[in-house]
Amino acid sequence: RDRTQAQNLGLGYGIHSCLGAALARLETTVALEHLLDFMPRFEVDFDGLQRVTMQNVAGYHHVPVRVLK
Repeated sequence: RDRTQAQNLGLGYGIHSCLGAALARLETTVALEHLLDFMPRFEVDFDGLQRVTMQNVAGYHHVPVRVLK
């Protein structure tokens, strides 16, 4: 078998991408909902957004937020 033609993603795609990914998304959602109860008015500094630089992750690792009175 020619290894250059192998399409092995080994638990890195689809439902097998990460066993904890669904739990992490749920935890993030719950945490943000509770946090927003304490700061109902805020704005995101879109110029300060920094994306995750990994191919298999679509998201941000830095999201600056300013709480408004």
